[in-house]
Amino acid sequence: MKDLNRQGTDARNSADYKEAINLHFRALNLAETAEDTLGQIYALNNIGTDLRRTYSNIEASTYHYLALELSDDNDKYLKMRAMAMNGLGNIFLALNRNKQAEKYFQQALSIERELNNTLGQAINYANLAETYHINNDLDSALYYYNASLKHNNIIDSDIGKAICKRAMGLIYYKIGDENRALRLLEEAFALMEDSKDAFHKLEVQISLAETYINIGKTAISEIHVKEVLSQAKALNSFDYQHRGYELLAKLKEKQELFHTAFEAKEMAVVYRDSVLAQNNEVRILELENRYKSREADQKIHLLTTENTLTEKNKKTQQNIFFLLIFLLTLLIGFLYYRYNSKLKTAKELEKINEIKTKFFSNISHEFRTPLTLIKAPLEKWLEKDLPVDFDKDARVMLRNSERLLFLVDQLLSLSKVDSGSFKINPQYADLSVALRGIGNYFLHIVKEKSIDYKIAIDASGKDWVDLHIIEIIVSNFLSNALKFTPENGSISIIGEKHKDAYTVKVANSGERLPFEELAQIFDRFYTKGSTHSGSTGIGLSLVKELCLLYDAKLSVEYNKDNEIEFTVVFPSLPQGELHEVDDLAFENLKIDRFQAIREGSVKLDSTTRETDRVDDVLLSNKPLLLVVEDNNDLRNYILDAFKGIYNTIEAKDGEEGIAAALEHIPDIIITDIMMAKVDGLELCNTLKLDAATNHIPIVILTALNEERDLLAGLKNKADDYVTKPFGANILKQKVRNLVEVRSVMSQKYRKEFIIKPLDLLISGGEDSFARILKDVIENEITNSDFGVDEFCEVAAMSRSQLYRKLKATVDMSVSEFIRVHRVKLASELLKNKNLNVTDVCYSSGFTDTSYFSKSFKDVFKVPPTEYRKKLHADND
Repeated sequence: MKDLNRQGTDARNSADYKEAINLHFRALNLAETAEDTLGQIYALNNIGTDLRRTYSNIEASTYHYLALELSDDNDKYLKMRAMAMNGLGNIFLALNRNKQAEKYFQQALSIERELNNTLGQAINYANLAETYHINNDLDSALYYYNASLKHNNIIDSDIGKAICKRAMGLIYYKIGDENRALRLLEEAFALMEDSKDAFHKLEVQISLAETYINIGKTAISEIHVKEVLSQAKALNSFDYQHRGYELLAKLKEKQELFHTAFEAKEMAVVYRDSVLAQNNEVRILELENRYKSREADQKIHLLTTENTLTEKNKKTQQNIFFLLIFLLTLLIGFLYYRYNSKLKTAKELEKINEIKTKFFSNISHEFRTPLTLIKAPLEKWLEKDLPVDFDKDARVMLRNSERLLFLVDQLLSLSKVDSGSFKINPQYADLSVALRGIGNYFLHIVKEKSIDYKIAIDASGKDWVDLHIIEIIVSNFLSNALKFTPENGSISIIGEKHKDAYTVKVANSGERLPFEELAQIFDRFYTKGSTHSGSTGIGLSLVKELCLLYDAKLSVEYNKDNEIEFTVVFPSLPQGELHEVDDLAFENLKIDRFQAIREGSVKLDSTTRETDRVDDVLLSNKPLLLVVEDNNDLRNYILDAFKGIYNTIEAKDGEEGIAAALEHIPDIIITDIMMAKVDGLELCNTLKLDAATNHIPIVILTALNEERDLLAGLKNKADDYVTKPFGANILKQKVRNLVEVRSVMSQKYRKEFIIKPLDLLISGGEDSFARILKDVIENEITNSDFGVDEFCEVAAMSRSQLYRKLKATVDMSVSEFIRVHRVKLASELLKNKNLNVTDVCYSSGFTDTSYFSKSFKDVFKVPPTEYRKKLHADND
């Protein structure tokens, strides 16, 4: 915003008002978007000043008033408020409403004094002086100009000093003191001679030249007039060219060169009309920026019409010869400008593409170097006999480094296509052999997923093709199919020979995409859909770009078997430099070429982990951890990290995770956020709303670390977040903390349940499960036939589910919970003197007095008879 405001001010000082107003409106729009009040006020004042310079005072007042309104009643905007008042004062001065102008200048001066701003005081003293000057109160005018000059001397402002000396020179000329007037004007010009502020420099030089003319010094005045015209033309300023020709006409008239004076007058009229046209263009620009409504369009139309009429008047004042020359020059200039603009745009686009390609090339290089230093030692280690755990971890690291290298290469290829540096390389080869080689490579991968894999490639014979591009396209299709085809699904690759083309079709079973998602499947970085996990949105986008480059027809649809089918028709390429391609290289395609594609597509081990049996878990003191993660490498890494510390069970997606949590009631859950079928947020929300699982702490793993992503997890009741990449120690400590907190809470609840169960249940945080426990205590606890099985039926849980739920929440087994609350009821009944101990035993749900006595003593540390005696003794 600061740069735009500065550039706009520079354009204004160079008399390029259209550019100035454009830049200042851009600054205003940015400030409004950023809700930057100070930036808005500054831009509004600048727009008002731009419009004042083109004599659009009414329009200018709107922006100064808006700036004044925004800066009202806020001391930190005092400086901006003074600027707005200054602008309004100048507008009223131009409209000959001097009293209003003086009022605003005095208020602005008061603010600048309060701020102790020397420059601001200098400006406002000069503005007040000009008010008195116009009122012909020349003594007051000189007083205030001297005050302004004093402040400008303090800050050593050449522009400020020149403005004051120019004005004072004009006043002394009015008074009749020509010598003093000339001295002051010459001093003012000397101060501005090297200034870059074209506006104030020309104002001073015009005043000096006019004074020379008035006193008859025509020779020196002619020098200044020519300089004024030269600078005005260099600035392309119609206003100063108009004023320069007016001066020239006056000079020639003084020299009695009336013919030359007449010609200069004609040029002055021409540029006067141009000034009007330019000012109207500025007004149009201001309206276009301020309004997007019918009213603005009507005003623009009126001003455009006025512009057209002005242009017509201008043309009628010129003879046919000059008109033709003007039009011809305009046409040549326009064509030249258009050509240069197109050339410049083309060069800039080419430069951008070069920069982008270089960037991706550098990124590729920078990634490849550390990846090489990771991959090479791993491959070296894997050639040796390593411990099983180390060998497994090393293979995971190697596989994922190759996956990262594959993604880097795809990004680089996409960048090369965008920049036009990816070239087609025709080769005389047998396409069908290459396709069979690519298809055969994936055979061992699909077997591991039990996928029905069909390869049907028609013989193509040798033709001109680009095997590299076709290899990228087909391997991306097959890689995509492997990612999204479930176990026991089907994949097919079919090649069909035509006259001048070869068609390749790759189809796979899996979840059906809606039509609107299918239409976006080739869009860059598009990964929407429930099975987006593991997808980057690069591969199919690269396929689309390469098909456009190859002039191959690309389509996607669902075939008769309800499989998603990608079809590419490869045309024969123009003949290139003849060289034979070794077809055997594709028959024996190297495995490491597509090694990275395997990630996320196959199981990591031929053996599967066995889930701990529930009975073993119940007998173990170790907490039960459920890991829900669709990436096999990461899931196994987490399970290995907790081996020996926790009993672990696993699930490969959110759907399996919910089922496992409901079945086993784990002590804690670790889940990824982005998974197939059901994501981590939905899993979290589902389990937190279920009475059986709402107590379980859940840790979410995510690569998304924006505030909105973390907030989404917390809204779905996640207990903690771990951002990828992470270390095992951080994850283990977070899990340990959550398990310990839950353990402490359950022990606390156990004590409070014994002391005041009903109070605790009513205020407890377990929601629907608390209501189940309350219902059991109030309605079933006295029923001697009510046992563990009946409790499970009321709670709608299995024995293991109810056991783990009660242990996690109140640190009791199911039978202990029933027994404790029967004893608690008995303690209340013992207060009744009319009931003996046997009556209390049967009334509280016990059927055996000995067992009742033992259970009572376990809870209250004394038998029921002694408890009653002590109770009655305390009451007596």
